[in-house]
Amino acid sequence: MRTTFNNYSPFAQVLFLVVVGFVTFAVLSMLFSTIVGALFPELPLNNIQLLMENHAVAFMVLFYLPFQVGLFLVPGIFYYYLEPSSFDWSVFRLKNYWGIVLWGTLLFLCLFLLLPLFAEVNMEVTKWLGVYDALSVTKQNADNTLITLFGKEAPTLNYICALLIIGVLTGIAEEFAFRAFLLRHLIRTTGKKWLAIITSGLVFALLHFNYIQLLPLIAFGIALGIIFVVTKSVWLGVVLHTTNNLINITWLHQDDFPNWMENITLVITLPALLLLGVLLYWKRKSIHFS
Repeated sequence: MRTTFNNYSPFAQVLFLVVVGFVTFAVLSMLFSTIVGALFPELPLNNIQLLMENHAVAFMVLFYLPFQVGLFLVPGIFYYYLEPSSFDWSVFRLKNYWGIVLWGTLLFLCLFLLLPLFAEVNMEVTKWLGVYDALSVTKQNADNTLITLFGKEAPTLNYICALLIIGVLTGIAEEFAFRAFLLRHLIRTTGKKWLAIITSGLVFALLHFNYIQLLPLIAFGIALGIIFVVTKSVWLGVVLHTTNNLINITWLHQDDFPNWMENITLVITLPALLLLGVLLYWKRKSIHFS
């Protein structure tokens, strides 16, 4: 199968994996619906709103799990093993492994601390484009859905399920899809690491459909792409991405976001910008930044 796959054109490879993803998603959706319906016939499977409000765990299993596994994880794993990699995936054999891990963690931390700055810039751009109000309503509706699923008033089981499915599974699935698949494919077909990093980061952000936070998502996507290229591994990105998800789920569950997330604080923003510049300059040769 590997030989056949690698005889396809780059576009045909992407098309093949996208089709595999949609087929897997459809099969898993039907399979889970059939099993859950048989085991719990009292569930209102035909009323999505009622299912979400009163049976959040079933809702996450039926909708989030097939989506992440089918559309993201399966295509990513397929490509991970089918494509003849130009990388040495034995990341633990890299020289200065723990130094690289520290570097990647600090890079991601810088982006995390710069979230208020990116959010403010994004807000001003959307206001200038005249779409801020509409995007705010969309974002609020999305947040209300999450609050319904695992907010402060939701049972602890809902919160645990959200940590596992929306936190851990999503972190793994998206890293395999956007880094192990899309970024690797772009590097292989274009030979331009920096172009591939930016493009995969942009696609990552756009497919979240959260355009009022588009710039922060692009920044995170680019950071995870840089980490992938430098570490030659998907796993540090998985850990950092999952950690970010778990932190945000916990904040939303507790309805307690830190004050520094709400406004730009120079004592945080300026050191984070300076450290970000140093970290990128340090690994500029690895990512062809220059």
